[in-house]
Amino acid sequence: MYHNLIGATIDFVRNRGLYLGAGLDLEKELPESTGKAGELREKLIEFVRRESSKARIGERLPGTTEVLESCFGKLKTLEKDQSKSGFTGMILSLGAIVSKWTIENIREALEQCKGENVLNWISEKIGQTIQSKRKEEFGLLGATKTG
Repeated sequence: MYHNLIGATIDFVRNRGLYLGAGLDLEKELPESTGKAGELREKLIEFVRRESSKARIGERLPGTTEVLESCFGKLKTLEKDQSKSGFTGMILSLGAIVSKWTIENIREALEQCKGENVLNWISEKIGQTIQSKRKEEFGLLGATKTG
């Protein structure tokens, strides 16, 4: 019975995330139990209720790292070879990966944030990537060897 309760709770959080009211929804889904299984059920519901209370109205938080791992996998696909040496400015695309965009959203975003602002943010927050440092160093070493 413990295994079933834990498995059902994990599936619930994995598939639905954490949101206001998730504890109540989980309570409806978990079968009533008595004894130690009943205590475990109540602890699982209370945990989900407590963690879900951190969400804002209308917000759904990931309940497992699987969602985040999927996002980083998509980001690495976008970055191709760049992803082997740390984060690049492509990290800003994470918002687009997890959002639904309309033409109006895109127009508004482009009007509010200029390319120069993005480049400044990347320079300030991320800095030079390891790969670009390697290329720079290799270029300097190559110049001294051949020159």
